[in-house]
Amino acid sequence: MHYSLILYILMLLGFVNGLIVSVYIFIKAKFNTFLKLLALAVFLFSLTVLREFLHVFGDDIELTIFIEKFLYFKLLTVGIILIGYDKALSESMKKKVYFLIPGIIEFLFLNAISLNLITLPSLIEDACFVIVDCISFFWILHAYYQRKTEEKQFEDNLKFLYFFVLGFLLIFLTRVVQYLAVLFESSWLYTFDFLFRIIAIGIIVYTLSIRLIIASIKNRTKTRKNKSTIKPRSKNLLSLIREDQKYLIQNVTLEKLASFYEIDSKTLSRTIKEHNNSNFNDFINSLRLEHFMFLIENSEHKKYTLLTLAEKSGFNSKATFNRVFKKRYFVSPSVYIKQHY
Repeated sequence: MHYSLILYILMLLGFVNGLIVSVYIFIKAKFNTFLKLLALAVFLFSLTVLREFLHVFGDDIELTIFIEKFLYFKLLTVGIILIGYDKALSESMKKKVYFLIPGIIEFLFLNAISLNLITLPSLIEDACFVIVDCISFFWILHAYYQRKTEEKQFEDNLKFLYFFVLGFLLIFLTRVVQYLAVLFESSWLYTFDFLFRIIAIGIIVYTLSIRLIIASIKNRTKTRKNKSTIKPRSKNLLSLIREDQKYLIQNVTLEKLASFYEIDSKTLSRTIKEHNNSNFNDFINSLRLEHFMFLIENSEHKKYTLLTLAEKSGFNSKATFNRVFKKRYFVSPSVYIKQHY
């Protein structure tokens, strides 16, 4: 079958667009780990477009499709997205590495099938690909609603998750239609699947690329605004720290926070001392405690343990959290909540 040149161009443009945008944003997002990891996720999506292109057109244009057998990254993409999102809230990534395990299993298992290292009946083999897409979609959907409930204040990050949910939904639907076409040997379902796949994946990549560009522009604009408004030893610097919520990053140091605002650590330390009459640790912990109380006021303690809420607020140990809390309220967190909530 010969396909229109327009379809070749559409899929190739999707791949090239996602590739260029993701690589550019990855390089430019200096201190924004969330943007970097999202750029990596969009890059993997772009490779998915390349895989579909080679799968559909490889024989027609006499391209080798051997590389197509190795481009299985859907679960890995979900893992990277969630690591990026959670890292925006917490400095520690050790607890989140397990998000990559499903992606590694997917890569090894599906490649083993494609290379005939594992032999399965054709319908079961096709079902494996449907199952992977199903897991990808419902995993990121569950993660989105879980984080939407937990972290309502991070709206921009949630918007990214929302668009990835839509993306994985479209991919899942294309795989289901493809499986039904094979199951019922329906020519019109094959045709529909082909057109739907091109449109769906094109929408995914272009939409995510646009969202990535918008987020990058917002990030640069905010950085320039910070540079223009921050003055050495200015009280406004402390307001920006409160607004940016960098105190939610576990194990954040004076040096790391100062580097984000492109000032030296001594200036930041003096600013905190001058305008807050405290040292860096006390200042950061006081902001974390305020965030913890914000969660309590929103009844989050009815759904999660106090230790979980403390970690969400940036505390990396139960001992530190209890010490800071008692210093402020003179009782333990559990006693305070029983008395007031």
